Amino acid sequence: MRRLLILWGILAFASICLAATRTYEFLLPTAARAGGVTLAAGQYRLRVEGSLAVITNVRNAETYVLPVRVGNTVDHDLAGIEMKIAMKKHGGVEHIDTIELVDVNATLQF
Repeated sequence: MRRLLILWGILAFASICLAATRTYEFLLPTAARAGGVTLAAGQYRLRVEGSLAVITNVRNAETYVLPVRVGNTVDHDLAGIEMKIAMKKHGGVEHIDTIELVDVNATLQF
């Protein structure tokens, strides 16, 4: 049991490290809030650095650094899909709830 926990911890750490080295691109069709900032509609790049998400607007290079809670997700059998964004509407405004990095089995929660 103890070895299993240690192995799980090592795999979790490796997943987070892999997520930190990758850059993901995504498109927001409408403005949305992530953490405490509002992201305008447009194309963005996402990079994870530890417990921070660095989101850069491709058009104007404006960068936002947001704290996130990084967790692990289950393995996926999806080929070619790198990320999924879960959005919820609160008070008429779209909010990015989570971003799932499928290829490294990590979830970022804002």
